[in-house]
Amino acid sequence: MAFIDIIPTSSISDEVRAMYARQEAHWGFVPNYAKVFCHRPEIMGLWAQLQIGIKRHMTKRRFELITFVSATTLRSTLCSLGLVLPVGKSTSGKLVVMRRRKFRTWLLPAVSR
Repeated sequence: MAFIDIIPTSSISDEVRAMYARQEAHWGFVPNYAKVFCHRPEIMGLWAQLQIGIKRHMTKRRFELITFVSATTLRSTLCSLGLVLPVGKSTSGKLVVMRRRKFRTWLLPAVSR
């Protein structure tokens, strides 16, 4: 596995700082995948457009299920664990989660991220 050295926050450009600010505003933190783009922030915009194009034709639940199954098939622990919790919400406001091995859904109280 390759490792990418990220640029320290004290040395990032204004473009990267703006990209980090958008990610933090959306997620509440700067995800690791966003930090990978610190060397080429313009690529993150292209990656986002690709995701939008793919997601446009399916529900969020379907996209997350497909991503989870793909990540599990590829044995990508990081991607599959990132999708274990939020699959959707029930009408009672509880989160529907997927258990990795048996593909059953479980209702759990809503959690904050």
